Amino acid sequence: MQWSLEIYQFAFWLLTTVVSVALAAISYFIKDIRQTIKEKQEKTEKKIEDIGNEFMEFKASLPRNYVLRDDFIRTTATLEAKIDRMAADTTEIKEAIAKLVGGAK
Repeated sequence: MQWSLEIYQFAFWLLTTVVSVALAAISYFIKDIRQTIKEKQEKTEKKIEDIGNEFMEFKASLPRNYVLRDDFIRTTATLEAKIDRMAADTTEIKEAIAKLVGGAK
């Protein structure tokens, strides 16, 4: 009977030791995984912040590097009007010179 009790005590001690070691190993791996996730999350947040800063710089550079469609159309129309006016003035000057010289009618 004494020997039987010792076997149960040894089995209980062995079982608690195995369970404790298993819990310690699981705790270590969970801690390691959490640390890895935290590091990856910090890297991701840093990348997101960098992308946000780059986007803000891009938005700030847009007016300097690109022209809005409406502004382009307005400017083109103004230039075309000036060219038409210069063409009309050139025609008038040509006709005035022709009258002075006495050439064309």
